[in-house]
Parts: sequence; C-alpha cells; structure tokens
Amino acid sequence: MKMYVKQKVISWSDKFNVKNAEKEDMYFVEGEFFSMGSKLHIYNKFRDEVGFVKQNFFSLRPRFEVYQSGVKSAEVIKKYNWLEPEYNINGLDWTVKGDSNVHEYDINGGFGKIASIKRVRFFWGDSCEIDVINPTDELLVLGTVLALDCVNGTRR
Repeated sequence: MKMYVKQKVISWSDKFNVKNAEKEDMYFVEGEFFSMGSKLHIYNKFRDEVGFVKQNFFSLRPRFEVYQSGVKSAEVIKKYNWLEPEYNINGLDWTVKGDSNVHEYDINGGFGKIASIKRVRFFWGDSCEIDVINPTDELLVLGTVLALDCVNGTRR
C-alpha cells in the first residue's frame, strides 16, 4: 500500500493530506505550534484523531513519541553519529537503513522490510512515497516517518 506525503512536514502550523495512489485522502495531518514541545495530529478521512507525534521536550537528544489511539507505540531518538544518521526506535523492533534526511530509506523489522520511503515527483510536487508492506502497519509507519522527519528537523 502506497501513501504520499507532501515534502517538508516539519512545518508545525501546516495542515496537509496524506493521499493514496489514486489521489484519495487517507489521513490529514495538522501541526500544533503553541504547546510544550511540538505536536502533529493525525486524523483519518472521517476527521477522527487516530494518532499523534509529540516531541519529548525535556530530552538532551531529539526525541519524538508516536501515539496510536492515545497509546504510546514508539519513540524515535536520534543518535549522535558523525558518519551517517542513526536512530533508536524504542517500543518496536524496527531499524532505519538509508538516508532519512533526503527521504530515501527502508524501515526493517525482525521479519523483514516494513516499509520503503523515497522522494518522488507526484501530482502536487515533491512528495515522500511511503510503501507499506503490511496495511495493518500503515498508521504506525506514517507516525514513525513523521517522527523521523521531526527528529531530523530539530535543531539543538
């Protein structure tokens, strides 16, 4: 299952849609700027909040938590490494391989590939294509990709 997210999602006050290959809305993402730390709300096509990504403001390293239906599912933490970006994804057995700064990477789990993320030219300009292997993982993958983008956009 493929989802398309418009580039530059780390604009906290923006609102944007996540679309499928048929250009239909799947999710809506809305940033919340005036909060302790930053927060992205994820809504389904019926405008029900199904998840959010929240910055852990009191952390020495960039750290964002991924929630589904109000329950914390994962935590993405950027590790300091001079050679290439590395991340801990706590709460899941997932790893990131590739360059998440330019949206060219895979998310892998204990049983193989979870999703592939790449930059593409699509119907509204530069987009991030998220190809999720198992459709039941789509919301968690979307939240993790948003958290990775947030972690990379955080300047400390």
